Amino acid sequence: MSRIRVFVAVALLTLFATPPAASANGEIWLDRDSARIEVGSRLVLHAETRRSGDIWWETSDHAVADIAPGAQGRDATVRAWRPGTATVYAHFAPFGSNSVFTAICRLTVIANSNPRRVAAVRLTPESLLLGRGESRSLTAEVFPDTAVNRDVDWESSDPSTIAVDRNGTVAALRPGRAWARVVTRDGGHRAECDVEVVEREIRVEGIVLNHASSYVIRDETRHLIAYITPENATNKKVYWSTSNPNIASVSRTGIVVGVRRGIAIISAMTEDGGFVAECEMEVRDGWLDFVGGCATLGATPAALVLLIPLACLLIRR
Repeated sequence: MSRIRVFVAVALLTLFATPPAASANGEIWLDRDSARIEVGSRLVLHAETRRSGDIWWETSDHAVADIAPGAQGRDATVRAWRPGTATVYAHFAPFGSNSVFTAICRLTVIANSNPRRVAAVRLTPESLLLGRGESRSLTAEVFPDTAVNRDVDWESSDPSTIAVDRNGTVAALRPGRAWARVVTRDGGHRAECDVEVVEREIRVEGIVLNHASSYVIRDETRHLIAYITPENATNKKVYWSTSNPNIASVSRTGIVVGVRRGIAIISAMTEDGGFVAECEMEVRDGWLDFVGGCATLGATPAALVLLIPLACLLIRR
């Protein structure tokens, strides 16, 4: 009898145990739900899920902290830039499901111990694709903003492939790959830009999305696809953004998540040329919207009973 009781107790603990820092849905959780770090520091967050699927990361305030996702998606490096608070979101879309689950870590960034000394430097952009003979300017930001000596030096990992002048302008000399580096004179902090040089770059001429307007059900997803012209363009990299992350968020691959009812503009911008395409995305609450609209128009209860199955079919299409 005692063995049975032990077995039942273990089973109940296994069934109802909640992982540390788990999201409310229990599908994804982080190794911590809050953190406090200094300007210039980095923090690696790790996500675990109960099923296989896609994971992508977001931050509520890029000025305070941004995110460098790991190669496998489950890890992300949070980089603290300015004092303040930000929320880091880890979104999870299980394979074979339209649902999206989210875990969060609330981040507090505090001033470094000596605000007059340099703590970090950020380089924008962090990757470049150039044709032979082309050039592009890089921007270096030194943190904290109160640092006294903000001077930096520039260098190339392979001067025969790329040259970098004192102003951060990269010149592509021959096909290959090299890193443009910026180094602070105070503290020797560094940041790099991965530069690929190709023989002849075919420039982007435009971009369109598979939907100019669409909708997504709250807590579900809609996949937007960007089509770049010409099809054989060398640099097809696209940056996704949303006009209102409180209504709809978007991943680096164009997966839109409905957050709450409303309308947001989802934008896709090409790295080459800065061409932009937009989709007006409406977030709906599901079939309840349909029922409410019918009731407003004076539909009878009997009619609503017949219309609800039709609404479900239409919304899932």
